[in-house]
Amino acid sequence: MKLSFWDILASMVMLGGLAMATIFINIFINPYSFINPFPPPTPVASLQVPTLTPSQRSLPELWTATPETPGVPSVTSVYTTGTATATGTRLILPTGTATRTKTAIPIIKTATKTPNRTLTSIAYLTPTKTTSSGDDEHPTTPGTPTTSSSTSVSTPVWSWTKSTDNVGVSYYQVTWGGDTDCNNTSYTTTSRTWTAPAMTAGTTRYICVRAVDAAGNKSDWAGPSGFTYALAGAPSATTNAATSVNSTSAVLNGLINANSHDTTVFFQYGTTTSYGTTQAGTPATVTGSTSTAVSYTLTGLTPNTTYHFRVYGTNSVTTTYGADVTFKTLGTPTTTTITGISVEPSVVGQSYTVSVSVAPVTTGTVSVSDGTGAVCSPAITLSGGTGTCTLTSTTAGTKTISAIFSGNSTYATSTGTATHQVDKGTPIVSVWPSASAISYGQTLASSTLSGGAAIPSGTFSWIDPSVTPALGTSSQNVRFTPSNSANYNTVDGTVNVTVNKANQTTLVAHVDHTPVVYNTTAELSTTGGSGTGAVTFNIGSSTGCALSDATHIIVTNVGGTCVVTATKADDGNYYEATSAPLTIALAKANPVTVWPTGSTITYGALLGTSILSGETVITSGTLQWVNPTTVPPAGDPSYSVSFTPDDTTNYNTVTHNVSLHVNKATPTVDTWPTASAINAGQALSASTLSGGHASVAGSFAFESPTTVPGATGPQNVVFTPVDSANYESVLGSVIVTVNP
Repeated sequence: MKLSFWDILASMVMLGGLAMATIFINIFINPYSFINPFPPPTPVASLQVPTLTPSQRSLPELWTATPETPGVPSVTSVYTTGTATATGTRLILPTGTATRTKTAIPIIKTATKTPNRTLTSIAYLTPTKTTSSGDDEHPTTPGTPTTSSSTSVSTPVWSWTKSTDNVGVSYYQVTWGGDTDCNNTSYTTTSRTWTAPAMTAGTTRYICVRAVDAAGNKSDWAGPSGFTYALAGAPSATTNAATSVNSTSAVLNGLINANSHDTTVFFQYGTTTSYGTTQAGTPATVTGSTSTAVSYTLTGLTPNTTYHFRVYGTNSVTTTYGADVTFKTLGTPTTTTITGISVEPSVVGQSYTVSVSVAPVTTGTVSVSDGTGAVCSPAITLSGGTGTCTLTSTTAGTKTISAIFSGNSTYATSTGTATHQVDKGTPIVSVWPSASAISYGQTLASSTLSGGAAIPSGTFSWIDPSVTPALGTSSQNVRFTPSNSANYNTVDGTVNVTVNKANQTTLVAHVDHTPVVYNTTAELSTTGGSGTGAVTFNIGSSTGCALSDATHIIVTNVGGTCVVTATKADDGNYYEATSAPLTIALAKANPVTVWPTGSTITYGALLGTSILSGETVITSGTLQWVNPTTVPPAGDPSYSVSFTPDDTTNYNTVTHNVSLHVNKATPTVDTWPTASAINAGQALSASTLSGGHASVAGSFAFESPTTVPGATGPQNVVFTPVDSANYESVLGSVIVTVNP
C-alpha cells in the first residue's frame, strides 16, 4: 500500500514528540545532564554560613537641636560600635536541591527629627525588597505667600494659593527667619494659612513655602516674602553713608522718624561692630511722624582706618537701631603738583615731558593722563618726592593734565592738574596720487585720483573739481583730508593732469523739408558737434540728387536715392566728427501749373466736343477730358481733366476739375396746334388748343390768355418743353376764330 503525504507527516510528528518527552524526563531526573542547555550552578560541597550574634548595650535618647536645611532629608543613619560574634554552621546541599537561609542583621540608627531633636535607637532589619510607589511627578509651585497683618502685629498670618499634584498635596513646608534664600527654620502645615512665631520689634523676617506630596516629591519654593514688625510708635532708624571723609574726620549721617513720640538720637561708632563709643546726634531729639536727617561730626580719627557706625533712636516705646555702615579715613594729606610741561603747545602725536612733585612724601607712584585717553606708561615712580614721564596726546584740544598720587598706608591720595594745549597735527604725504587723463571740455571732477600714501590715513580730492583744464598736461591743486579731521589738518599739493582731444558730441544732419520735389532744392544743416571746425556735406553715391551749393541739394532723379552725411572738421581740441547718413525722401513734380478751360457747347453735345485751352504745363504730355462721352447738362458744370506727362519718372499724372458753359437747346415745332372758335367778348383762355407736335415733349399755351380778341386773326402761342432746364421755349402763332 502506498503511503500518502499526510500519513508520513503524522508519523514524523509522533516521533518528534516521543524524542522531546525523553529529553525532558532525562533533564528532570538529572538537571546536570549534558543535554540540559541551562544547567544549574555546580553545587559546592559544603557552605559555611556565619551566625552574627550582636553584643547589645543600652543607648540613651539624645535630643540635640539640629536645624533642618530645606531640601535636605533630616534622617541620618549610623552604625553603632559593638562586638559581633560569628559561629560557623556547615550546610550540606543535596544534589538537585537548593536551600536559602535569611539572617536578620542588627542595625544601629541615629534619626534626626525636625525641628530640634535627635533620636538614637537600635533596630533589626530583615532584608526586604523595596517597591517604589511609581509617583515621580512634583507638585506645582504654590502662590507667593502674602499677609494682610499690620506691621504692628508681632505674629503675622500668611496665606498662599494652593499647589496641585497628580495624586494630591500631603502638606506644605514653611521656612521662616532672617535669611532671604529660604534657608531658615522649617515648619509644616496641611493648611494654606500659617501664623508666624512672635517677632522682636524692629526686625524683619522672610517666609518661603513649598508643597510636598505623599511620595515625597517637592515643588519649587514660593517666596521669599518679607515682614517687618514695628511696635506702634516705635521710631524708625536708617543709617546713611558717611560724608566729608578725610584723614582725621568724617560726618556720620542717618534718618530718624519719631513716629509721633519724642525720640532721642544717638550714633555709635568704632573700629568694629562692637562700636565702643556713643555720641548724641544733631539734632539730639526729633519729633513728628516724618523722617528727619540727623548727623554727627567725628574728629580725631586715625588716618587710613576703617570705622563702623550706626544711628539709633530711643523713645518711650522702644529703641530702634539702623544698619551697620562703614567708612575708611584717608591717609595723611598730600599735595601733588605738576611743576612743568616741556612743550607748550604740542601737536597731536608729539611727545612732551610732564614733571611732578608730591609733598610731603618721598616715594610712591603717580599716574599721569591728559583726560582723553593718553596716559604715561609706566607711571612715575617718585624719588625724593619728584618724577617725570613722557605723554603723547592723540587728540587735539585743550587738555587737563592730571597727576594722581596713588597714596599708601600712611599717605592719602591727591591730584594735581595743569592745562595744556594740543594743536592739530600735520599729516605726512609720502606719495601724491596720480590723476587719470580726461578729454578736452571735461572738468577735473572727471579725472580719478588713485594711489597716494599719507600718515594718518585719509582721502585725496581736487580742491576745485569744477576747473576745466586746457588741452595738454598741466599741474592742478589737490587736497589731502585726513580721516581723523578733528585732530589733523588738511594738506594741499599738486598733481599733473593730461587733457586729450575730445570726441565731439553727436553730429546730426538735417534737411529743411521733406520730401524734396523733383527739380527743386532743399537746405541742409546740422545740430550737435563740438568746437569751431567747418561743416561740409557729402551725397556720396546718391543717384537722385546733387549738391547745388555747399548747403543745398537739388533733386535730379526721383527714381534715384539721396543720402547725405555731414562732417565737422578737427579744430585742435576736438577730433573730426561725421554724422550718421541722412536719407532724404524724393517726390515727383506736378506738371501742370495752370489748368485749361473748356469751350462752350450746346446741350446734347458730347463733353469731348468742348475744346480745352489756356493751360500752362512744365513738361510735355497729354491733356484730355477723363470722360469725353459724357453729355453735360445746360449750365456751367465741371468735369475732370487729366494730364499724363511723357516723363512719368519725375512727374505725376494729375487730374483736375475744369468747368465749361453748356447752352440750352431749342426744340423744333413741326406742327402748331389749332385753336377752337370763341365768341366775341371772350378771352383767349376760352379757346382750346389741340394738336400740335414738337421735337421734344412739352405743352402749348397762349402767350397772353387774358387777351380778348376783337376779331378773327392770329394769336401768339408758346411751346414750353417739359425739360425746361436744358431746352428753350418756342414762340409761334395760330388763327383764332371769333364769332359775332
